[in-house]
Amino acid sequence: MTQDIFRWDHTPKQASWEANESIKDYKKTMQNRIVSYIEGLGTEGATCDEVEEALSLSHQTASARISEMKNPSVGILENSKRRRKTRSGRGATVWVVKSRTLYQILGGGQ
Repeated sequence: MTQDIFRWDHTPKQASWEANESIKDYKKTMQNRIVSYIEGLGTEGATCDEVEEALSLSHQTASARISEMKNPSVGILENSKRRRKTRSGRGATVWVVKSRTLYQILGGGQ
């Protein structure tokens, strides 16, 4: 039997929990910056690439924070069902703010 090289163990590790705890405040700050930016664009919304460029964020930071806020159980950002080209020419999802109020309830917005 060959080993599946694409299999990834998603079992939470102690180090992962500790790392997550260590950046809690930073995550809220980045989420707030992203929500404020996208909200300011109204129905125009923004792709992850546009967020990265506008806010000078790394792809890893912007993508992770958007993923947290697009989660259906959170419902802060939603897929606009539109796509725009990134700086590299690939199509990307355009995100819009679904619920700023929910974001504030969850402790992210001021």
